[in-house]
Amino acid sequence: MAVTITDVARLAGVSHTTVSWVIHDDPRITDKTKEKVMKAIEELDYHPNYTARSLVKGKSNNIALVAPFFSSTFEMDVLKGIEDGMDESGYQYSVSMYSTRGEDAAVLNQIVRGRRADAVILLTIKPDQTIISQFKANGIPLILIEEEAEGCHVVRTNNIEGAYLAVTRLLETGKRRIALAVETENPGLSQSDRKEGYIRALKEKGIAFDRDLVVPINRFRFEEGQEVFPEILKKDADAVFCAAGDMIAMGMLLEARKLRIPVPEKLSVVGFDDSQMCELVYPSLSTVHQPLNEMGRKAWELATTLKKDSPPEKVVFEPRFIERDST
Repeated sequence: MAVTITDVARLAGVSHTTVSWVIHDDPRITDKTKEKVMKAIEELDYHPNYTARSLVKGKSNNIALVAPFFSSTFEMDVLKGIEDGMDESGYQYSVSMYSTRGEDAAVLNQIVRGRRADAVILLTIKPDQTIISQFKANGIPLILIEEEAEGCHVVRTNNIEGAYLAVTRLLETGKRRIALAVETENPGLSQSDRKEGYIRALKEKGIAFDRDLVVPINRFRFEEGQEVFPEILKKDADAVFCAAGDMIAMGMLLEARKLRIPVPEKLSVVGFDDSQMCELVYPSLSTVHQPLNEMGRKAWELATTLKKDSPPEKVVFEPRFIERDST
């Protein structure tokens, strides 16, 4: 049975109104009372139901967006698609954004226990089955972008094919020592798939996979592309496929320009995502286009139209290789 505000009030020895005031940080509450109530909340693992009134009707009219962070071009382009979807649906729903910073389970538990959303869109996050079961029991659909899990709806790109197209193009230009910039510590589905596509393209040309050409990526930031660039040079690579995305590739392009390394003559660079900035950097960045705007729109459509008992849907978009000046 779920813990209620009355349970907290009973344990703390105060009224339920006082507990409510503490939760909302009412200035009338003394520090001593606040400490007593917060201790009771912690002991009972109480999660306030922020949408109790609207849930009388069975809905919160809120969609939750959850991601490890929202600072990369990938998340921003997906969010643009979600915004477009909101425009088209007439703003019938509010949106709450949650940045997990690695605390995925804790954030998702807050959402499901507090009944804070009618549906949840997760960007590059794969919840475990315990959490999925909790959402299912509460009739809250989970829509995963660039991940897959049993019982969840999925919106993603064919990342294996995207990587295969990129590496095949590099091989066609005569490159043979192609470095792979990819997440290695805790790779998600997209990173694992892109590595698979990379290996497949090499294999078709009779080139063995060389672990020494793998460059680990962790933060997916522009600065990280700059930081790892010396490793590319040490490996004597003649090209680099940035499975970790365009921002990493752009950081590498800047370092190459600083060091007067000609791109693509000495080193070709390919990204993944096809963000708007690809045409603004110098040289312009060749990349794999995945329709992030369409993916965001589709995720929003699912979040706002799915029924509680809708069977899981899986939508896979096909990528395209975009040739520019860096190859």
